[in-house]
Amino acid sequence: MTADQLACGVGHRHDAAARNCRGLERVVDRETEHDRQPIRQDAFERPEVLGDGLIGPLLLNVSPGANWHDHSVAFHLRPAVPDDAESIERVRVAGWRAAYRGIVADAFLDTMTGDVEQRRRYLTENMQGVQGVIEMVAVDDGNLVGWVVAGQSRDNDQEMSTPAEVYGCYIAPSHWRAGIGRELLERAVEELGDRGHRQITLWVLEDNQPARRFYESMGFKSDGARQDLDLGGLVSEVRYRRVLGFIN
Repeated sequence: MTADQLACGVGHRHDAAARNCRGLERVVDRETEHDRQPIRQDAFERPEVLGDGLIGPLLLNVSPGANWHDHSVAFHLRPAVPDDAESIERVRVAGWRAAYRGIVADAFLDTMTGDVEQRRRYLTENMQGVQGVIEMVAVDDGNLVGWVVAGQSRDNDQEMSTPAEVYGCYIAPSHWRAGIGRELLERAVEELGDRGHRQITLWVLEDNQPARRFYESMGFKSDGARQDLDLGGLVSEVRYRRVLGFIN
């Protein structure tokens, strides 16, 4: 599976639980190889995932039975703007439903909705420098088919001085396996590096093996952190980390 098959999603802080995690509750502890420590209340505010139309857990997920798009897609990347809000929400929800089916409860996926106005506000704030996050989209023949968002790490157990995090990355199911996910993710990593970040993390569902293999192919490695989420039923996600300048 490739990045394009992934609906990678993890939200940015401003998209917090209020936006994406409508009714979402997170179990209050994270396990690492060394110890267990409390998770701050806003830890799961990833604008992509939840019903408010924001992100959610950074899950690169693949739908094995999807109809793959032709690999010859001629897409281009650009910064996201407020007018992209509706298309981003459409891609985000479609990505969750197609990629996480069989991992996340059907009832949760089937009732997900997007919050276009809230997304537009966040995009507007980001353009004004309020949020300080990186948001880029992929466009194919005038249609928005992918989105990535990243910024400062929201985890409070980081020991490095300049931690960053990829909050979410979604690709329209019709455009999986066209190289879009890989390009978006790598561009976000490059932008974070240009801002002085030297280590980047992301969260992925533990049972999403194709996504985990994809991240590993791009230089990310599991760092031992793990946490449980209530998405209509408990699911676990694990954290991956990449040291910039190093890739297998």
